[in-house]
Amino acid sequence: MKELFRRQSLLGVRVIVVIYLILYISFLFMDLKYGNAVNNPSYLIKYMCILLNFLIALFIGDYDYSKYDKIYLITALFFTALADFTLTFIGNYTLGVLFFCIVQLSYIKRHSKKPKDKRNNIILISLFLLTNFFITFNVNNVSLLYLKETDRKLLFIAAVYFSLLLTSLIRAFSVSKSDYYSDASKYFIFIGMILFFLCDINVGVYNVLRFMSGFPKDYFLKNVTGFLIWFFYAPSQLLLALSGYNIYGYKKEHTK
Repeated sequence: MKELFRRQSLLGVRVIVVIYLILYISFLFMDLKYGNAVNNPSYLIKYMCILLNFLIALFIGDYDYSKYDKIYLITALFFTALADFTLTFIGNYTLGVLFFCIVQLSYIKRHSKKPKDKRNNIILISLFLLTNFFITFNVNNVSLLYLKETDRKLLFIAAVYFSLLLTSLIRAFSVSKSDYYSDASKYFIFIGMILFFLCDINVGVYNVLRFMSGFPKDYFLKNVTGFLIWFFYAPSQLLLALSGYNIYGYKKEHTK
């Protein structure tokens, strides 16, 4: 009975992935057709995809690499859904980015498998924080000249987030050299975090262009970056969600 339930659970995940891909193609088509228009209903479909990622993680069950690996992944995807809800439906950008900080902390913790990794994380985060705080300070000084409606608190939290994102990306690279995950999961983590990073780069460029004084709303670069955000983001979340599946019991006895 337990084995039957496991197989049905895996079948359910495959069905969800198919639905996910259909939704992905659908909202890309809508974005190409409507662009960033207010009447573009694609934001609802996009959030459905985020919820499906969380559902995929909940279905992992006994297919996990370890209890803690599953907990960190579910935590990351839960706060991803919470962050996107806050950004999309509430419009609180500061709180949304703060939730994304928790997302990256969860992935950093999940992908740090050795004591050396954990020590390096502290060094990397500290180094990136100092660099980003310096950049943020200078951006804040010139923002009154070039940007409008600048939120100092948001700039500060964004600097923290970017530091965590860079550390998380580096930690994802190190996963490809470890033997903790199967080759498929290594690939999903590695590519998933690269796409996540590309998404956030486009988020940054898009928002700079959006707040630039006198910047034309229909400017080509703004529309392109707006489209690329979810072009990269949706598949990144799907790959990270699927990376938690240890379908063939790969070295599970060594990952307790």
